[in-house]
Amino acid sequence: MKKHIYIAFLFCIVSLTGCDNFLTVESPDFSTDKFWRDSVDVESGLSAAYGQLDNRAGSYNFAEIKFVVETFREDIMNIGADVNNYPEWGPMYDFTYNNESSRIKEYWMNCYNGINYTNNVLFGIRKVQSGNNPMSTAKCNSVQGEALFLRAYYHMKLLLNWEKIVIRNEYLTTEVEVHKPFPQGKTVGILSVRNCRMQLRSCHKPVRRLKPAA
Repeated sequence: MKKHIYIAFLFCIVSLTGCDNFLTVESPDFSTDKFWRDSVDVESGLSAAYGQLDNRAGSYNFAEIKFVVETFREDIMNIGADVNNYPEWGPMYDFTYNNESSRIKEYWMNCYNGINYTNNVLFGIRKVQSGNNPMSTAKCNSVQGEALFLRAYYHMKLLLNWEKIVIRNEYLTTEVEVHKPFPQGKTVGILSVRNCRMQLRSCHKPVRRLKPAA
């Protein structure tokens, strides 16, 4: 009996030690030299940005968040009996939902997570290019173009569902930057698209098309 108590006591000590180590792990600081060292880090960050597409961050998010938010309000949509098993789905269909809906919150947060990831990548690209292992011009243009497109796409998804959104075009490094007001007017979407187009043009030169030989 004493042996069992002794083993249980040791197990508790080990468990508490492991728990303490887990709780004291700090989030990585992407602004330091520990990350954004070369093209491998950039591609890893870009992969994470792609991972936020269409609410695929969770196993059922595509069907239970993206599909519900984007299609349940369409005129051609007919819901089935299974909707009754999900309390928040019905209100989306008959327009009785409000901003407290977890579907709405998750959709909003997913888009801004994607935007933050892409801004992080763009920040990382600049850091890599000024470091010891810069990418080739072609590689830099490729990953930068992908990141800019993804950022514009996430903003577009928000604009299709909300009248006003916060434009995030820089990687957040301080808490003050989080508290950004909504832009005034209804030209936010146009300005966002134009801004992304200009950035894309700056990193991708037009391809010169040659006439086929006679």
